[in-house]
Amino acid sequence: MIIRMIIHPHAFGSKIRLKFSNLYGSKPAVFGTVTAALSAKNGEIVPGTGRQVALNGQLTIVIPAGKEIYTDPVDLQAKEHVDVTVSVYVPESPPTSTWHFSPPRSTYVAEGNHTDDSNADFFRKKIHSYYWLSGMEVLSQDEHFRVIAAFGDSITEGGTSTQDVNHRWPDIFFERLHRENPASPISVLNAGIVGNQI
Repeated sequence: MIIRMIIHPHAFGSKIRLKFSNLYGSKPAVFGTVTAALSAKNGEIVPGTGRQVALNGQLTIVIPAGKEIYTDPVDLQAKEHVDVTVSVYVPESPPTSTWHFSPPRSTYVAEGNHTDDSNADFFRKKIHSYYWLSGMEVLSQDEHFRVIAAFGDSITEGGTSTQDVNHRWPDIFFERLHRENPASPISVLNAGIVGNQI
């Protein structure tokens, strides 16, 4: 099985690295192949942008139960207003997994290993959850880059926003900051959690 998930970055640079979590898994999570690419539409990726993701130089990524990992850096030019697609091939699905129930982004599922396919012909199933993927970091080239973290509940997380259009309020806030202060690079991190009461 392959799961193709979409990330909307608010920072732009020449390298990324991914964060995967198996905190709630009862067995190791084994990924046969992981790729990152620039997104096109409806589960498609921009041809020629796919990059294999490794952990300590190994392309097969194993995350022990109860652990989180950061991958090796990946040479991928994260660009303004261009989403990043992360494709994870899982040869055997574990009995339990760490997942994010309700992000306002579609996730695409296919049978077999189609991590390198730029089209979405095999991704006929669409769901609304992230599995194992819990973050992405972007290496910025600007030493003056600043970050704002948006804390809140499901409204911040995006539970009421339109699916697949990046209209969570942190997205709109980021666009306003970028529009009004184009010379001052600022990233807005969405740290919203459904049910959060802090």
